[in-house]
Amino acid sequence: MNYGPFTATGAIKAGWQLAKKNWIILIGIILGYVIISCLVSFLLSSSQWLNQLVSIVIGAVFGAGYAKMCLDANDETELTFSSFTEGVKSTVPYFVANLLCGIMAMVGFCLFVIPGLWVMARFGLASYIAVDRPELGGVGALKESFRLTKGNDIPMIGLIFLELLVVVVGLICLLVGAFYAAVVCTLASVAAYRMLSYGSYDAGDATIVKQQ
Repeated sequence: MNYGPFTATGAIKAGWQLAKKNWIILIGIILGYVIISCLVSFLLSSSQWLNQLVSIVIGAVFGAGYAKMCLDANDETELTFSSFTEGVKSTVPYFVANLLCGIMAMVGFCLFVIPGLWVMARFGLASYIAVDRPELGGVGALKESFRLTKGNDIPMIGLIFLELLVVVVGLICLLVGAFYAAVVCTLASVAAYRMLSYGSYDAGDATIVKQQ
């Protein structure tokens, strides 16, 4: 798939196209996470703190694996379980990046909505960077997200609103639509990351054309 320079609509279109090719396996991962989480909650219902701790660990593991699969889908690499296990290796930087981004966004939304949106726009790619380039670590992934999104605050905020719209439409279409919307939004965010990283990016032959 050929990506031009980053735009919010371009990222959404890329996410939609990639979702049509990979929705079955990616929704399968989401369903697997939901089933395991429900099972753990049932088995550990007598211990709230242990339940929450295990749920956080499971969420981080599945999140890292799922992010790696979405990265591979964007690069048009065949998705296999090894993609998931490869992503799991980046669980720690993925968790750190998500935790710090979440804390900053929460503070931003408490101060006012706009600072929270700005934080999400500038640091929202950190979780994918942490999995794609785990050597940076969680903090390094946040710094890289901030660097990549410089000058693209408004388009990134536009992408957030477009993804919100996709989720709303998905919820209207009930359970299957919600899962499909989640896949589209994740793939759109990863496409945005690739666009901002490489400029024009042809995922089919891995040709990278740097923006001048």
